Amino acid sequence: MWKSGYFKDGVVYALGDVNHDRSIGISDVMLTVDYVLGNASPLFNVDQADVSGDDEITVADVTSIVSIALGSRPNLAPALNRPDNQQNPIDLGPVSK
Repeated sequence: MWKSGYFKDGVVYALGDVNHDRSIGISDVMLTVDYVLGNASPLFNVDQADVSGDDEITVADVTSIVSIALGSRPNLAPALNRPDNQQNPIDLGPVSK
């Protein structure tokens, strides 16, 4: 697993793509908000939601996913510097809107 993306079933999913639909948008934001409020969906992927890299899903992660959905990049440095990030980070590529 990379903290800038998540490898599952032969596919790399970008950080913030919490529903694994290969794009980052309002559904990812809403699923993360629901999780923070205690209403986790079976579609929700915790590894993809931890944008801050602090092993917690919080409002900070929600705002980072909103930023990604709007086309900007949050600071991924904390996530990329975690001890479990043994691989080179992947390029997140263009963000779908």
